Amino acid sequence: MRSERHNLPEKEMAQIRRKLDGTPAIDKTAELIHLAGNATRLKILYLLDRMQEISVGNLAGVLGVSVSAVSQHLTKLKASRLVATRRQDQTIYHRLTEHPFNATLRGEVFPDFAPGASGGGSLAGTAAASSPSGGGRRRRFRA
Repeated sequence: MRSERHNLPEKEMAQIRRKLDGTPAIDKTAELIHLAGNATRLKILYLLDRMQEISVGNLAGVLGVSVSAVSQHLTKLKASRLVATRRQDQTIYHRLTEHPFNATLRGEVFPDFAPGASGGGSLAGTAAASSPSGGGRRRRFRA
């Protein structure tokens, strides 16, 4: 195999390496991309975006996976501050945070999955999320 030659002087490459080592934003972005790279976690983020708030049990039912699996995924998403929770009685509801990565998903990834978009699925049915004051709100999804 031929060795490739580089045009940058060694001193300049060393400076660039040091600069890259001191960029936590790159590491954080890689972590977020890794999180969203799992299909189940990406589906959870999508559902939370579309339904605004949902319980672990309902997420598990929609996704067809165990409550334990959904809980593990949500733990990772919460650790990265992509998801927040709200407790009402004994039920914990999950929602997306205002994290910039979630905004990127909304603007760049999720529109492709909107009902009627080519290649995307659709959500049908009604999702209800009760507010702490007891008044409920409903968001309807059309097929």
